[in-house]
Amino acid sequence: MAAMDCSVNRDLRRIGMQGVVSVLGVIMVLTLIPPYIKFIVAQIRGELKISKLTFLSGLTLFTLVFAVYALVLLNNLTNCTKNDTGGVGFTMSAVFNSSVQLGVVGVLYHRLVSIFKDTALKLGKCVIVSFWITYCIAAVLELTAGVLYTVSPELSVELILLAGMLVLFLIFWMAALFIFKLCKVYRNVPKENGARLLQVITKNCILAIVSTSLTFASFVVAGIQAATLSYPVFILFALVVLFDLYTNFICIMLTYSYFTNYYQSLCGGLDKWCNRTMTERVMSKEDQASMAASAIEPQTAASAGSSQSEIDISSRPMQRVQSQEVDSASPAPSQRDVELEVNATSQSGDGGGNAVEP
Repeated sequence: MAAMDCSVNRDLRRIGMQGVVSVLGVIMVLTLIPPYIKFIVAQIRGELKISKLTFLSGLTLFTLVFAVYALVLLNNLTNCTKNDTGGVGFTMSAVFNSSVQLGVVGVLYHRLVSIFKDTALKLGKCVIVSFWITYCIAAVLELTAGVLYTVSPELSVELILLAGMLVLFLIFWMAALFIFKLCKVYRNVPKENGARLLQVITKNCILAIVSTSLTFASFVVAGIQAATLSYPVFILFALVVLFDLYTNFICIMLTYSYFTNYYQSLCGGLDKWCNRTMTERVMSKEDQASMAASAIEPQTAASAGSSQSEIDISSRPMQRVQSQEVDSASPAPSQRDVELEVNATSQSGDGGGNAVEP
């Protein structure tokens, strides 16, 4: 494949897509520095409330993200020919980027194990051990590929591809576990008793899916780039890697409870949609009926109370009207009845010995 002229390519880098990619990468790095510093300061002040091992693993991952940014930008600026897209810069960027992806998978999987550790939905030992064995094999392959690159570049590239396939397999495995556990929680855990668990697993599942989606896209573009050595695909690969690193950094940062407010600001709408969808489609009919009953019961009681008061108020005029109708329906005494009553009274008075004068 014919190589591009370096002098022409330098002009293209200044005004073309490579310059755009470089500027975009620098902006991303600058926006990641404040949360990186805040993460360190929060740990120093004791506000993160996590173990030192968890902090060091997160700090190492975040630092590695900055290193990959530097390598990708450097490779983008120094790329002079189409053939350089498979050179040392591209290879080392792929190695470090794969290491970041492997680190993200490890952190998210550890979160998944920790969430269900002391619950009835905890992961089985066989699943945990097999996952970490595959994880260690991928890590060894990546480390070996980086060491052997100066000795045998061809073997190093093959090891990188094999390690990438294992990382991709781990990504699908972890994503499937997150979705499976999310469905199990919504189906088996009562919402009124497991609200905290529902909130935690929903949050981590969303972050895991978002992070691994762009990682999968980077693998697809990297495969196309390796097969075609196309310069436009190289630019696309650089963009996808930059966004993949950015989402990995942000998603891992948001998994910490210290950054819950940021999570609600960035992913609050997605969290509510996921909660509503899982409740409607996954939660058992009994739980949905109980939730609906609990929501309707206060309204029913209030409406019943208002209806009873309306009945009491409306019945009072009716009672008065009925009493008036009864009184009006009774016949008035006639004149003859009055005279008979007076005569009876007079006779009873005579019988008593007392004369009554008319």
